[in-house]
Amino acid sequence: MSYEFDLLTYIGRLGPTHFGHTETVNTAAKMAKKVLVLLGSSGEPRTPKNPFTFEERKQMLSISLEPAVRDKVIIKPLYDFKYNDDAWKLQVQTVIDKTALATLDDMESVPRIGIIGHSKDDSSWYLKTFPQYASVDMPLVTLPEDEQFGEMLSATTIREHLLEDGIVSHALHPRVQSWLEGWKLSEHYQYVKAEHEFNVGYKKIWADAPYPPIFQTTDAIVIQSGHILLVRRRNAPGKGLWAMPGGYVEADQTIEQSMLREIREETLLKVPEKILKACITNYDTFDKPDRSERGRVITTAYHIALNDTDKLPRVKGADDAEKARWVPLNEFLGMRDQMFEDHYYVIRKMLGI
Repeated sequence: MSYEFDLLTYIGRLGPTHFGHTETVNTAAKMAKKVLVLLGSSGEPRTPKNPFTFEERKQMLSISLEPAVRDKVIIKPLYDFKYNDDAWKLQVQTVIDKTALATLDDMESVPRIGIIGHSKDDSSWYLKTFPQYASVDMPLVTLPEDEQFGEMLSATTIREHLLEDGIVSHALHPRVQSWLEGWKLSEHYQYVKAEHEFNVGYKKIWADAPYPPIFQTTDAIVIQSGHILLVRRRNAPGKGLWAMPGGYVEADQTIEQSMLREIREETLLKVPEKILKACITNYDTFDKPDRSERGRVITTAYHIALNDTDKLPRVKGADDAEKARWVPLNEFLGMRDQMFEDHYYVIRKMLGI
């Protein structure tokens, strides 16, 4: 059989897998010898926006495909690199080229590689980012409008209904429906559902505001002797996740003053304020509109580099922090799936690691 491509790549979160995702993979399988599916935002903590792990999404996609198509599909994780688009692009290039090379014995000497997807909005920018690969712009696969929900459905609305105890059956393969029914019995579902309910309630508080609210927070990246000071969140949002010490800016304080206050309140760090201020090496503002699922939250993060010592200062979780601890930087690098919102990426950007 003659194929237009040796390898076609499909990039997306696919959580949960619906008929639109399955149809895209089926179309790619008709056009290419092999199909590479890269599941984005892998290795992240569970949130209402990304409630499933890589393995769970891989399983949902696999069971939605017929055996003949499934045998042609290679599914791999794709990790976020927020605030470093070039690192994300490098990752995509590396995975695609290594996958092509691994299957080169079945391909032409110069493999014909493409990326398939639908240019629906700004989230599809990647389709025109890799000139070395052909871009296949697939027509929109529309999901049926449901009489009960009265809307054209997407992965976003399907997730919302799922977290409100509903399953949009007509947009999902029966095997995916069954899988989701089982997942809803898990503690993971209960955790994400509670996070979703918090976000909904939080936004309702500000629903009558004349303008969409914009919140200002501040965070501290405190480093000493190759360790970073982190706190574990006591409450939603992000209950149980690790974060930089920080919080909302008080009306009668500067951003810097609020940052120093949060360090004291959440970690009980007994380093004099004048020393903390003297050790501020730089600061930066992080204002991606979607960085928080609570709404529009802008933060200013401060890098505080304390002098090295053979004994780290004692810390203890307090206020909004269930726990505080000094984490070795090499251990921190492996905590992507345990960090709140974009804190993992803010820290890496500020430290240049």
